[in-house]
Amino acid sequence: MKPALESILIVQLGEIDEVFRSLMAIKAVKHLYPKLSVTFIVRKETALPATRVSFIDRVIELPRVHVARWIGDVIDQRYDILANWTYAQVHARKAAIVSTLIPAIVKVGDYLREDLTQGSYDAWSMYREAWLRDENIEQDIHFIDLITTQLLTLLQIHVGDPVQDAGTTPVTSKLFFNNESTVPALPERFKERSKAFKWIAMHCSSLSERADEWADMVLRRHPDHAIVVLGKSSEMISLANHPRVIFLNDELHFDSLVSVLAQCSWLFSGKHAVLDLASLLGVRVFYSPTPSAREFSLKWSETGPYGNGHIVMASKSEWRPELAYAAWSYYQGEWFHQHSITVVGHFDNLGVRSGLEEIQIFKSRIRPPLEGGGVRFERVTGKFQEFESWMYQLRGQMARAWFCGWIPSVDDEVARLSLSPELVKRIRGVHESILLFEKLATQGRSLALDLCHASSQIRAGYLMSVDEREKIEDYGKRILEVEELMARVTQVEPELHCLLKWYQQLMHNLQGLTLAEMAKETVQGFDLVAEGIDLLMLYTKKTLEIAKPKAIKSKPPTLTLL
Repeated sequence: MKPALESILIVQLGEIDEVFRSLMAIKAVKHLYPKLSVTFIVRKETALPATRVSFIDRVIELPRVHVARWIGDVIDQRYDILANWTYAQVHARKAAIVSTLIPAIVKVGDYLREDLTQGSYDAWSMYREAWLRDENIEQDIHFIDLITTQLLTLLQIHVGDPVQDAGTTPVTSKLFFNNESTVPALPERFKERSKAFKWIAMHCSSLSERADEWADMVLRRHPDHAIVVLGKSSEMISLANHPRVIFLNDELHFDSLVSVLAQCSWLFSGKHAVLDLASLLGVRVFYSPTPSAREFSLKWSETGPYGNGHIVMASKSEWRPELAYAAWSYYQGEWFHQHSITVVGHFDNLGVRSGLEEIQIFKSRIRPPLEGGGVRFERVTGKFQEFESWMYQLRGQMARAWFCGWIPSVDDEVARLSLSPELVKRIRGVHESILLFEKLATQGRSLALDLCHASSQIRAGYLMSVDEREKIEDYGKRILEVEELMARVTQVEPELHCLLKWYQQLMHNLQGLTLAEMAKETVQGFDLVAEGIDLLMLYTKKTLEIAKPKAIKSKPPTLTLL
């Protein structure tokens, strides 16, 4: 019989965007496990949103001073599960200390080890540290899906299956928050707006300096639309006197911001917490991530807008307002044209088709459970980094195979690919490096097994003869040589760096107290790397099979007699 674990403590000391993502994950989990009691630890300056939801039972604010006295009071509470979801590097160490000191039956997330370095309790947190923190490793699991899956997996193991009649109620809603504030819900300037217009919220400080040109196009070509400008807006001075533009330059109270966004049909934003807030409220987002040093990087997808129907326009370098307008106007009018015209055709009609070489356009979609669930950003059009996108999708499937024990059908996933001669050539080129990496992982596993066997023969686990010590040192040196060779392979083929980074993170988090125990964990580390390589080879095989020319049976010639 499974224990009745009912109380969960979430440690979220990160920035406000992390708080928003955590709230969405908690609501999804609480929907499936309604009897859970959730306590939320948060910094004072980011606590307000957590006090405005009904599915969190208690909010505890972390004080800026007298933390020792505060932690003493918190420790007296009983928690079954503790999840440290803090990700922001500047707050990660403090969250690790808090997570270490507070007792709980089961813990996930980062903690502080005895040597005062940070470690991770669980595999999902190691994955986050290894891949999400590395700007050069792109994978397709959204941060919200990662922490939601982490907690749901834990609950299924320790509590059991979720309630059967949970239904499919959407997590996002314009009523996500309860407004219990004495602050007026809407600023006077916005309260007096015309209700005849469709309102677009713009967060200017996160956008290009040319965002005012996009706004001008919208106002000229869409007389039924109006714009409310949020935050600092020096770039919008040209529209200061426009009758269909409202400026809310002052910092809005949280409740007021929620009320304003809930009245809008779109949010136009760059990288900012406001897009996470709009996602919670079910407001459609047009997101323009800042161009990355790595051309058309997909790193933005880990924290992009969550939900169905959001639009992302990623630029190669310079952000062009006419391309942003073309992308937005196509989706703004999709109920009218019902996809009778393509995005390419729409760009062509506006005379900006050549600009598709400079951008990528994506549309978000929540995948059904049989496809793995979670949010997916599907490329609609624009320039395509084929091999990088292939690896981006594959890395997410590696994580699902490692931690969920299940992945969607490889045949179905590969069938969706748009194959080109360049992609096939690139996959064939990386195949040799994959085989070499597999050979090294096998060799490393064998050496770790030998080390495990040799160290297990030592009396008391640490007293050894000179011969035993020399043998163990030899195994250790040979394992280090394998690791160095793995690093050299990734220098030749950088897309395999993710496997090396994953192995290094596993080694950083060894839990064993004896040499034999650590050697056994090293074997498991090589096993996980080998599993990733096996999936990589399976995808390679399936992709190349599809790319093979296929003979087509032709009908035998017939002779017609007249």
